[in-house]
Amino acid sequence: MSFLSDVIAKSFGVRPPKIILYAPKETIKYFSDSGGNYEILLKPWIDYFRVNKLLYERTDNLNNLDVNSNSVLVLASAVSLTKSDRDKIMRFHKAGGSILTSWSTATLDEKASWVGWDFLRDLGAEYVGESTSKKTGFIVTRGETPVTSSLPAGFRIQLHSSDEPILRFKNSESSAGLLLNWDRIADRKSPGDTVVVFNEPQNGSGRVVCFGFPETVWEHNPIILYPILDDTFNWLKRIPITIRSAWPNAMQSAHLLSMDTEQGFNGSLGFAKLLQDRKMPATFFILTSQAKEFPETVKVLNSNFELGFHGDIHTAFKGQTFKEQSERIKVMRSDLDITIEKHQVVKGFRPPFEQYDSSTEEALYRSGFLYELVDPASTKSRLPSTTQVPIFDKSSGLVVLARTQRDDFNLLSESINNNQDQTEQLTIMLKEDLEMVINNRGLGVLNIHSQNFTPNSPLERAVESYLDTLFKKKDQIWIATSGAIAQWWLDRSRVTISTNAKSRHMLLNLTVSGNDAIDNFAVIMMVPKRDLAPSINALKVGIPKAKVEKLDAFRYKILFPLMSPENYQYEVTFD
Repeated sequence: MSFLSDVIAKSFGVRPPKIILYAPKETIKYFSDSGGNYEILLKPWIDYFRVNKLLYERTDNLNNLDVNSNSVLVLASAVSLTKSDRDKIMRFHKAGGSILTSWSTATLDEKASWVGWDFLRDLGAEYVGESTSKKTGFIVTRGETPVTSSLPAGFRIQLHSSDEPILRFKNSESSAGLLLNWDRIADRKSPGDTVVVFNEPQNGSGRVVCFGFPETVWEHNPIILYPILDDTFNWLKRIPITIRSAWPNAMQSAHLLSMDTEQGFNGSLGFAKLLQDRKMPATFFILTSQAKEFPETVKVLNSNFELGFHGDIHTAFKGQTFKEQSERIKVMRSDLDITIEKHQVVKGFRPPFEQYDSSTEEALYRSGFLYELVDPASTKSRLPSTTQVPIFDKSSGLVVLARTQRDDFNLLSESINNNQDQTEQLTIMLKEDLEMVINNRGLGVLNIHSQNFTPNSPLERAVESYLDTLFKKKDQIWIATSGAIAQWWLDRSRVTISTNAKSRHMLLNLTVSGNDAIDNFAVIMMVPKRDLAPSINALKVGIPKAKVEKLDAFRYKILFPLMSPENYQYEVTFD
């Protein structure tokens, strides 16, 4: 990353930014007096600079800090600073210098007396509390931010347990990562507090990134944080970054609604009515042995929604031979043919009990399936993926959609034995999960079961409220069927992008492979200065004109019309 960023900086006609690692004498003394060693906290940074061939300057004195320089100042848990140092750093920042801080930087004076959180607040990181647990936690990335641009939405980065508490900052549009548990569920006492925040004030001051965690949580396995550090230094150095948007037209998130239609098969009709009243798409995964007993219900679902298979009978596929699983797939298709004469082609599968294996995936792929909707742990992030079975072609493989939200069994089990009204509890939890989907800009998947969806039940009332909330956010969230999302993911994978900086211009190359055109494709550009809109012009006669729209102060989306398979070149300028 970093060596290339310096090359890019030169190509834009600016001096490559210098990195200054500040090791204040007061902070060194503070850790020494406390029985610690500040060098241990500096080592992960020095190792990172060495591995990435980044030139840096270590100093214990800011007297020569050039306020007009194009530099990045790193304050690694620099807890103790003199007032003179704080003043020099703020002058550097206001003159356009970039700053990266970690943990409780500048909360103590030179005598190790407490001075508070004002320094971090003035940089844009508003402290709201500390982590309530010393157990291992995870940074869960927010997708498509300037400092997580290379990482997918909802990606987990495991942090080592530490005696030092992790700081929580106020959540905002400048949040890039939350501290969550393995299940990616927020602590209700401090929902949505961030541990990575970025900022660039409107007054021309420099850029800032603040980490709420100390080096002790990543020093044991430093490479886990390198992608965030790469993206962070790129952004602090004002390198324009271009990425493929996860969703059509650069929508913020995507969402699918699904039902396992098994026991209590006609419970699907109540869910279907709520959806039809709001004109919302959904996928019904049918257990075909049950479906045969309710042909009229299947006709209703087939006419109005996407159908998927949930198995022939409700036993796990996992552990069965490839031949046995292939035979079960044939039975599912035969059952549906018997149940209704005319029906859609079913291309999706959701395994009973969410239990499946590589034989399941191979059998599905060979049987012409497009996707599987599986357990939450099946993907490392909160975006779709393609299965890793070797026989699959990346551009036409089986798409993996993970259930990213608590299902009705999770929700119902968490809402019992409590004095609070169950409908109210369910509603709160459903909306918490939706807010997490919106926050991390990933894929939301709510799956419920027909046997639990009874008329006027707490679950039905809570889901109805949830659908109303989701409907109101349809301008932010792409609400689609499982199949539509899976097909989009395959189509998106056929588009590759690359950039090449020349003088103060950037060349943007897009290549669409395969046989089919793609519509609603977009890229997201992290601009070198806040509110600096890029201009884009086609470099080939006859290629479609792209449209630029602002997402926020730091990001713009570039929208492309229908693109047939070929190469496209555009010139991007920043005026």
